[in-house]
Amino acid sequence: MCIRFTFSTICLCLILTSATNTSSQSRTELSEKSYLRARQVLESGIRALGGSEAFRNAEDISIKFSGQAFEQGQSGNPEAAYYVRREEGTRIIDIRGNRSSLESKTNYRGGDEYWGRQVLNDKSGFIIDLTTRMVYPIASSAVNSRARSIQRLFPHLLLQEVSSRAETLRWLGNGPNGEEVITFADAGGGQSALYFDPQTKLLTKYESLGDDPVFGDVLRETLFADYREVAGLKIPVRNSFRYAGDLVSDLRYDEIKVNTHPGADVFQVPADFAQGPETLGPFSPALTKLAEGVYFVNGISAGAVWFYSQLVVIFRDYVLVVESPLNNGVSRGVMAKIKEVAPEKPIKYVVPTHYHFDHLGGIRAYIARGATVVTTPGNKALIERIAGAPHTFRPDDPLTGVPKPQIETFTGKKVISDGEMSLELYDVGPSPHVDEMVIIYLPREKVLFVTDLCMTRVTGKIPPRSQTNIDFVEKLRQLNLQVETIANGHGWVGTMTQLRESLERE
Repeated sequence: MCIRFTFSTICLCLILTSATNTSSQSRTELSEKSYLRARQVLESGIRALGGSEAFRNAEDISIKFSGQAFEQGQSGNPEAAYYVRREEGTRIIDIRGNRSSLESKTNYRGGDEYWGRQVLNDKSGFIIDLTTRMVYPIASSAVNSRARSIQRLFPHLLLQEVSSRAETLRWLGNGPNGEEVITFADAGGGQSALYFDPQTKLLTKYESLGDDPVFGDVLRETLFADYREVAGLKIPVRNSFRYAGDLVSDLRYDEIKVNTHPGADVFQVPADFAQGPETLGPFSPALTKLAEGVYFVNGISAGAVWFYSQLVVIFRDYVLVVESPLNNGVSRGVMAKIKEVAPEKPIKYVVPTHYHFDHLGGIRAYIARGATVVTTPGNKALIERIAGAPHTFRPDDPLTGVPKPQIETFTGKKVISDGEMSLELYDVGPSPHVDEMVIIYLPREKVLFVTDLCMTRVTGKIPPRSQTNIDFVEKLRQLNLQVETIANGHGWVGTMTQLRESLERE
């Protein structure tokens, strides 16, 4: 074959080659310039914090803190102002030993106390529930991500991480107050933007974009303010967190010490504490049969001492699911287990006990499968917003998406029955926890499913006598429900006898 080149063809090839080379060179120069400027901003930020030498001399940091947490999605109703709880504690970071300890105490809505400690060592970790004297090992797969989240609370450790991933540095531009803004990709696969004050060069904020099961596309922001010098280091004594534009945490460091050389005991498991199940491990749902056609979904770990569970009730022609906790991935995993015990039956109903986000986060997956949401009137608008939230970072299936939700509301009592299986829903609100709260009762089986009105732990060890449990037992007496088995939305299955006996302990 003979290929003929004309003069015009050669000229065109030369022009295209030149344009390609110029375009490629421009792209390379732009990327390099962005990196070099970002590197300069980062190095200025490190110097402003006291410099690398001062940081190398810091072997450990001990902090006492106090402040407020603004409970997003945890108030009395979806439209109420966020419930505010006080929080205080101590945090120790042993930089040389590559370990940390966080002990905190707070009271959740309704007055229930949490007092616990999280310890992370080099390759292991655990959470101590100091109220019930239980220890929960942290899955090894979660240790690194937990450690990164702690490091990012301290600008010195955060910028050290950024330096180790210098090839991902890019300059974004100037922020609304003249801040120099750079971005980097972390080892966990995320990308964060860092804001540096134009005058002091100190880090004022880092932020990242992500997906949230309730809000959809979401912006997460950590803010640093009120820097003070301690042992040659500039340390921010105020640490705030905004999520989806709302302030959700505002902590102040009341005391900061460097190089106290903490004792080994704060990083060890107490000898006389019992061990509970592993927390933060890979999601692996299982079904426990409570009665014919009634299954309890095992406690799903979400950190700290809280585990999340569901109830599955199989009717003649369909399935009803109580609760949709955490996220849609959890819901899809549970759906797969349901198909094993009811392969030909659709999930017709999903019943949230209340609107709190940790118990409602996976509801989109059930809506997408055509399930009708059965709830109290105050939750309807929120569920519609959740179904319609934009998820461009983690898109829904482009062929199906999430349809407009089918929602049935009720007040007081509702019975769902097919003549064989019968289930009763009771709105027992208002309660100290939430204004509208649903409990689920199966009269033939004498099984009750309840969340956040009966305070227990996944281990079955019920905390000492509490007002929450006293009020709950009185509510059951008023309803005249003959309960034998209690299944709790936070992972526990026990008996009414056990609950009553706990009220006799101080």
